[in-house]
Amino acid sequence: MAVREREPGQRRDHYRVHQVAWFEALTTSDSVYRRFKDVAREGTDIFGSQTEIGTRLAHTERFFAFLRAEIPQLMRKWKDQEARQRN
Repeated sequence: MAVREREPGQRRDHYRVHQVAWFEALTTSDSVYRRFKDVAREGTDIFGSQTEIGTRLAHTERFFAFLRAEIPQLMRKWKDQEARQRN
């Protein structure tokens, strides 16, 4: 989110907040969401979908599958909205 930088020849650190840090964090998190989904699936397979923990893990798997499907669409909508705001 924030980057520490130093001007050439100076000892003082400067901090810069990236303008689109949240956008980039969300759009590059697909592998994280996929891993959560996969681990939840593995847990459901281990514990069984009819157990309490298996039911919760199946729910978690569906949630991360949902995020993986929706976030790219949301990010496109956000970019479109921001483009309209600039015009």
